Amino acid sequence: MKTRYLSYSGALSRLIPVFILLASLLVLPKAHAAVGGTFTVDQFKFTVLSEDKLTLEGTVSVEPISKEISGDIPFPPPFFINNGGIQYSAILIPDYAFSGCTNLKSMEIPDSITSIGDMAFSGCTILKSMEIPESITEIAVGTFRGCSGLTNIVIPESVTSIGEQAFSGCSSLTSIVIPDNVTRIAYGTFKECTNLTSIVIPDSVTSIGVYAFVSCRNLKSVEIPEGITEIAVGAFLDCSSLTSIIIPKSVISIGERAFVGCSGLTGIEIPDSVTGIGSYAFSGCSNLKSMEIPEGVSEIGDWTFQGCSGLTNTIIPESVTSIGDQAFGSCSNLKNVVIPDSVTKIGNSAFFDCTNLTNIIIPDSVTSIGERAFASCSNLKSIEIPEGVTMIANGAFLTCSSLTSIIIPKSVTSIGERAFLDCSSLTSIIIPGSVIMIDGDAFYNCKNLRGVYFEGNAPSAYRSFSDPVTIYYRAGTTGWSNPWNGRPAALWIETPEITGQPQSQTVIEGDSVTLNGSATGREPLSYQWYKEGVLIEGATGASYTIESVSAGDLGNYTVVVSNELGEATSSVATLTLPQPYRATGTVQVVNGLVVGVTVTDGGWGYTREPKFRIKDESGKGATGHCVIENGVITQIIVDNPGSNYSGEATLLIGSPFSNSSLRIGVSEVEVEINLVLGMEYQLWSSVDCINWERVGEPFTADEEEMTFHFKVADYGKYFKLQEI
Repeated sequence: MKTRYLSYSGALSRLIPVFILLASLLVLPKAHAAVGGTFTVDQFKFTVLSEDKLTLEGTVSVEPISKEISGDIPFPPPFFINNGGIQYSAILIPDYAFSGCTNLKSMEIPDSITSIGDMAFSGCTILKSMEIPESITEIAVGTFRGCSGLTNIVIPESVTSIGEQAFSGCSSLTSIVIPDNVTRIAYGTFKECTNLTSIVIPDSVTSIGVYAFVSCRNLKSVEIPEGITEIAVGAFLDCSSLTSIIIPKSVISIGERAFVGCSGLTGIEIPDSVTGIGSYAFSGCSNLKSMEIPEGVSEIGDWTFQGCSGLTNTIIPESVTSIGDQAFGSCSNLKNVVIPDSVTKIGNSAFFDCTNLTNIIIPDSVTSIGERAFASCSNLKSIEIPEGVTMIANGAFLTCSSLTSIIIPKSVTSIGERAFLDCSSLTSIIIPGSVIMIDGDAFYNCKNLRGVYFEGNAPSAYRSFSDPVTIYYRAGTTGWSNPWNGRPAALWIETPEITGQPQSQTVIEGDSVTLNGSATGREPLSYQWYKEGVLIEGATGASYTIESVSAGDLGNYTVVVSNELGEATSSVATLTLPQPYRATGTVQVVNGLVVGVTVTDGGWGYTREPKFRIKDESGKGATGHCVIENGVITQIIVDNPGSNYSGEATLLIGSPFSNSSLRIGVSEVEVEINLVLGMEYQLWSSVDCINWERVGEPFTADEEEMTFHFKVADYGKYFKLQEI
């Protein structure tokens, strides 16, 4: 730089410029920089933005000499930097100035700074605190992005705008106060501030940007100020600790994914001002229990409430015309839904996997039900498809395992693949004559579906049914064969007709017995069993089982099969006990002693312990007792072996027949009685069956059947014959 000196007379005039020159050489760098030029002081590099040679003033931006700058960095005092005789003021921290300074802990920014550029401090991972001066009016794009160690920052009242991703990834930031002058929170401003627990949004804010608070997983409550008209796309996505949010009446739209994954929300009140709720808006809010959708909303978008597994109740307003794909998918606790008459379309998988949904009314306005719309609704019991629906889409009711009744209207022309696959509780279904196409596996693996009833001609079908389905068709319709589509086919009989009669059985007390009946006719068929004409409570299946037969179960049984057109009664099946007969056995004799008795046939019908006798010409004195189980002698135990028995000894066991008392009403009666050969008996008589008198002497039966003549002096006597 050239300097022109004026000629002065005298020595003093010559010394003054020399002094000035020496001073400048001692104090300042040797030359000042032109606009755009740079110079350094301490750890900083300065770029000249402007300078005035007359006033010797200028402005500069500031940035570090090296990204290795570290520690607590004060801005070089004073805030005005002298260089080449010009006093510069630092007004700008440019874009990316301190970006990636991973060792920078803190920095004091002077009041002279009026602008901090985009990404200026991004990636300063151990920067802990920052006080922004009042001179700043805007926090630019990504200014503190990725400052994961930042725990505290003060935003001055002068700031009116916070740029996109300004604090994104500041994962140690726990709270922040947004000043009253800020009007806009931009895209991703507080994205992934995972430890941010609270934030106050001032009333001045009129816009909250897309993904503004995404993944603020510790944010617990937010009050959105009046003036906000839209909750933008993904604004609070993945704020999993958010339990409370107040939406003002100024909001008219909730954007896509606005509250996705807010699993801490249990309830939210949407104001009547809202007319639009975007796709996925509340998806994954697993603890949201109830939701009232305001009038004015015309569409429930795709996946809007998908995965809201805690949702038990929702009210859909009359303004809604469409329910989108997966709108309520996997709302596993949703029990009842009322779809308003305004709805015309139910989207694909709209209620997929709503496992507790037991009832749903589809209005006549609906003309389209999407694929898998109600798939895996395992507790859905009945459904009526409205007139106007022309197609039951693929998998529409797949694995609805509790579905027992479905009404298909005459408007339906086709039934899609796997439409009713694995509907294991379906027992019958009527296919209207309008159906011309049934795709593969439509009713496959419906394990209890026994009758499919076709009202019209045979449709086009491929592998649509499986065991145990029987196809029934009306007389006069065409295209049928037996088998048809791999299943047996028969003419449709309307009223019940018994095809399998229950059979009479001889049973043993304590055993299990099952009576079976079967019938054909229009399903559903109802069964009711009767004993002796009296209804048996709870016996309403095609079979009736008595687990342990007792004497009270013996008798006559019938089953009545009915449907909406009539009923049919089976023939009588009788349960009886087998005819009683006497047990037999053999005797083991050793050295004249009876050492054992073997039961060769335990007989049947013993109700009391019988007597037994060992017949032998020389032996005497052997005694014992019988063991009875369920009317059968299972063992004879010798109590006294007696003496002098020969190897020819034989065993006589008392009969199971009970010779009950006989009332004699004439002067002479002839009675034939079964006796045990060789057994000793005594005849008794009584007038009241209480006090008995011996009649005659005991006698030994020399025949198994004997005839007795009773002489009676008066009427009304009773007699009994007793083994002794």
